Amino acid sequence: MFYSINQLKHLIVSQCETIENCLRILDDGSRPTLFIINKNQEIIGTVTDGDIRRALLKGVSITDVISKAMNSRFIAAKENENNQIRNLRMRERDIRYLPILNDEQHITGFEVNHHGQESLPNKAILMCGGLGTRMGDLTKDCPKPMLPIGDTPMLEIILSRLAMQGIRHFYLAINYLGTIIEKHFGNGEKWGVDIEYLREKKRLGTGGAISLLSETPKNAMIVMNGDILTDFDVRDIISFHTRENSFATMGIVEYQYQNPFGVVCHQENTFIKIIEKPIQTFKINAGIYVVDPSIVALIPKNKFIDMPDILVKAKSIGKSVNVFQINENWSDIGRKDDYLSVQES
Repeated sequence: MFYSINQLKHLIVSQCETIENCLRILDDGSRPTLFIINKNQEIIGTVTDGDIRRALLKGVSITDVISKAMNSRFIAAKENENNQIRNLRMRERDIRYLPILNDEQHITGFEVNHHGQESLPNKAILMCGGLGTRMGDLTKDCPKPMLPIGDTPMLEIILSRLAMQGIRHFYLAINYLGTIIEKHFGNGEKWGVDIEYLREKKRLGTGGAISLLSETPKNAMIVMNGDILTDFDVRDIISFHTRENSFATMGIVEYQYQNPFGVVCHQENTFIKIIEKPIQTFKINAGIYVVDPSIVALIPKNKFIDMPDILVKAKSIGKSVNVFQINENWSDIGRKDDYLSVQES
């Protein structure tokens, strides 16, 4: 299956990146291979944790640049190469990610072999029905989840990453300009998944669409806002949810806020000190949840309700509600500035 470079750009690192940082990236398990590019954006090699171990045994330092540990004899395909030949080469060499190159040796995308990737029994509900009013004119004729990141709709990036991690069944909750989403994704065959639609006749918030499920799934469900871009591995939060015997698990991320003013510390009328523009750290809702299927019983049919309110309701009747910290890259594309910032990165 072909994925654009924007969908898998987290697999690409600069030749100047340190071996230590690359080890951290590889350690999350969802990225078994990294692709190394030079300052001209040309691919010059690949690296796995095995390549790094061999380099360290030869005396290379963990603080050295990754180009000292990479394998420069990589396998790639040209843009005009027959897809059957690509797939044959991947099967013969047991390759999961095959970079597709243009004439300038720039990566334009990847062919991904999902054979052997374990499918998860969990279904995912992606909330895509919001109006996106804070995006201004950008969402006048386009639902926010379909805004492009590079040349790929944001929702396609989200769905593709989850599919790569083993999610095979999706529900897309749609309302505002929902036909655009439905026309683009269809039944999901193009992405090797099954897609059903929860069609909201009115706005139902970030949780109300769950009440539209025609049948209750048997396994824990992933619920995720349709404007969240993250590199996290969904299997981690599912494992945590199962291990903790949770009724509901909320993903959280660390958020830092820098006060633009000097903060004065004092005791009554006596000045103590001033702290210039201090940075405060908070744990915020990541817009990603894993919930027990029976949570459906707590959601009023066809009524507006947000996921945090559902979790508060569950907690009030004695259900186990936990939090799981996501440490990978995470972006909430809630405002126009957020969207433009991600586009520039």
